Amino acid sequence: MEENHPESPKRLKSLETLFSQSPYKELIETVECPLDETLLRYGHTQNYLSMLEEFSPDPDDNELVRLDDDTSMNGYSLNAAKLGVASACQAIDTLLKTDTQHIFQASRPPGHHAEPHRSMGFCLLNTVYLAARHALNTGCKKVAILDFDVHHGNGTEVMMRANPRDNALFISTHEADLWPYTGQMDENGFGNSYNYILPKASGSQEMRALYTDKIFPQIDAFNPELVILSAGFDAYKADPLATLQWEVDDYAWLGESLAPYKTFSNLEGGYQVDDLKSCVDAYLKSLFQL
Repeated sequence: MEENHPESPKRLKSLETLFSQSPYKELIETVECPLDETLLRYGHTQNYLSMLEEFSPDPDDNELVRLDDDTSMNGYSLNAAKLGVASACQAIDTLLKTDTQHIFQASRPPGHHAEPHRSMGFCLLNTVYLAARHALNTGCKKVAILDFDVHHGNGTEVMMRANPRDNALFISTHEADLWPYTGQMDENGFGNSYNYILPKASGSQEMRALYTDKIFPQIDAFNPELVILSAGFDAYKADPLATLQWEVDDYAWLGESLAPYKTFSNLEGGYQVDDLKSCVDAYLKSLFQL
């Protein structure tokens, strides 16, 4: 992305600082993550994937290619997005084949806005949807995707609706009247996709009531074997791209509430760098019960 773009390398550098400390440094494992690129076509069209390859610049050229109003890529972006998908699929295999209960992936670019035929909102490849399809293709009986990023997970919803399945559930909670201006509640139920809208400038009380009264009962009724999280931290009160007023303690509450499920969390938004670190720290300590 361009210099001073909110989706910057500073986001991961902040989390690298966090993860270099206890208790995280003892939990991090480095593994090889080969990617079967045919998996990408479970969510994206071949024309779109070919376009990304065609327009991806040479890393040595230090060139930036603009794909849309919000999304650019340099010579490393596409490979980074592919590695994010490969790592997510490796995480899914680990969760399904071992007694590991939770995995968190901090990668960029994010993915939940990427649609089958186009990039969007800083996103190139839809990591969470592709991870969910990989889970179902390798024996997972039911998978739920929960998107708590402040923006609607439009790309994930489009892919879910294009491939409706009784063994997949998608839920997105997001701020009202916020980009990308999709995800209305009157669309609910099509292809097992559901949207829940939080009022502008609302905070802990509204969020916790929604999740307690609606979201977690719906997930429990679906009874998934695996819950995949589009883990965005841009609903935090100081984030520059939205107006919701979530506190650090709200992310701790979410982590604690999700702890009973088997989960894969993939980093999406969160653009106030120091606060991103605090919110992720609170979420993970409660999720992993550290």
